[in-house]
Amino acid sequence: MTRTFGLAEFLLILAAVRWTILLSLVAFVGGGIRAARLAKASTHWLRHTHASHAIAGGMPIEVAQQNLGHASLATTTVYVKTEEKRRMKAVKKFWEARAGR
Repeated sequence: MTRTFGLAEFLLILAAVRWTILLSLVAFVGGGIRAARLAKASTHWLRHTHASHAIAGGMPIEVAQQNLGHASLATTTVYVKTEEKRRMKAVKKFWEARAGR
């Protein structure tokens, strides 16, 4: 019997393969301590880190929601973290646009 994988499962498998390659590279470059720290990291941490950085880098939250397999957008919003400087810049831009009307 052949097993088929959904997108979320496929992405987790791909992440695991990338994770193994990353650990090997870090260890090879002489980062034994860094490799040890990475080896302790969980797949959940890797998934959370990817989602946080992807959203911060401009990935639409709906795309992240679908990639993560979340039924609710509220679950995905946990990954949304904005830096204070970027947040203040956005607020300033909003109010300047409203003042210019």
